[in-house]
Amino acid sequence: MPEILSIVDNVRSAWRALPLGVGFERGIIRAMIAGVCLLTVICAIERLYSVRTHYRSRMFAHDVAYWFYYRSGLHAFLVYVLVLAAIEQPLSSLDALLDIHLLSTMALVPQILLFTLINDGIAYWVHRAQHHYRFLWAFHATHHSQEQISFATTHRSHPLDGVIVSTMTYIPLHILGVPAEAGVLLYLAKEFIAALSHSQIPWGYGPFYRIIVSPRYHAFHHSLDPRHHDRNFGVFFSDQRQSGRTALMVGR
Repeated sequence: MPEILSIVDNVRSAWRALPLGVGFERGIIRAMIAGVCLLTVICAIERLYSVRTHYRSRMFAHDVAYWFYYRSGLHAFLVYVLVLAAIEQPLSSLDALLDIHLLSTMALVPQILLFTLINDGIAYWVHRAQHHYRFLWAFHATHHSQEQISFATTHRSHPLDGVIVSTMTYIPLHILGVPAEAGVLLYLAKEFIAALSHSQIPWGYGPFYRIIVSPRYHAFHHSLDPRHHDRNFGVFFSDQRQSGRTALMVGR
């Protein structure tokens, strides 16, 4: 019995120590509050544009289930603790050998800017790999199986897809020295940008279309039209692969 309690305490400690963006203790109440706030804001904007939404559909209910699975911290508790525990020792050895810690030695503002660029650059190439390699696409296809995207589709992903992406992103950022303040700001910004980009809001952000991922930009990425497949891999910053207008009824 003491051994079991010790294991449980170790898992709880590891869960609370998870880095931002990989998973941290939020709880079901926080997930619900975040979901209601985003639904209220995004739905209100969608109504202003009189766009067709699918919040009463079974597909949206599926996305909500994914949303609570990830946002409540359940996935982090069940998966990320085990993954990070497995790589912590070899990663710490590599970290000590390289001794880079570039980000942790910089002032806060340059820290945040460089962290954002590095994080998004890694996420971009990982996203391209998800579409290029069949093994990775087998998991990433879950995200593209939604034919009626909404803000909740952001978290529609296969559990192993999230593990692969987060691990491939976490390792280089850990070696560079992840600043907690930059992580907080980037996490909040990415959450909101991702929710907007999966909504039915027909925004392109005007002159910022070629800089920041917008709903119109990301609609190409989920488009049913084969001409749009494997385009617009940007996660936070746009890669300028497509422009113009397209229907927001998507799924692939």
